[in-house]
Amino acid sequence: MWKSSLQCHTLQINELRVLWVFYGMPFVHPHSTLVWTINGTGLFLELCYLTTYLRFSNNQQRMKVFKIFTVEVALFAIIAATALLAFHTYTSRSMVVGIVCVIFGVCMYASPLTIVTGNGLGTLFGAIQLLVYAYYYFFGSNESKEGAELEMSNSQVQP
Repeated sequence: MWKSSLQCHTLQINELRVLWVFYGMPFVHPHSTLVWTINGTGLFLELCYLTTYLRFSNNQQRMKVFKIFTVEVALFAIIAATALLAFHTYTSRSMVVGIVCVIFGVCMYASPLTIVTGNGLGTLFGAIQLLVYAYYYFFGSNESKEGAELEMSNSQVQP
């Protein structure tokens, strides 16, 4: 995975940067220069990373990146057109674009939690084992408890 474009070029990261830059524009949310300058710098750095990746990747990897990039541009165009054409006040535009940015942010930071699937199943099976052990410890037959009181004899077995 260390040679993968998915480290930095995921739908959430690039789309989130572009949306935050769009959110910071004066026609969406006035007086938020810091929002678009900081996220614009991050977007520039991500594009530098992608340019470097594309320069050293093969054609199959380039096509994959261009497909993802096309989806990102189309999604951004839909969100931007909807925000600009359907909502006519700064308050409503910034609310809608802000909510979309928050949704993408939650998806971006929640996506690494998919690794919990394997660990979650292990935790579930471990809990079941502990419950079975506790059941037999407290409610098991008395025969096994009586057998524990017997001592071994000191006799030795001769071959």
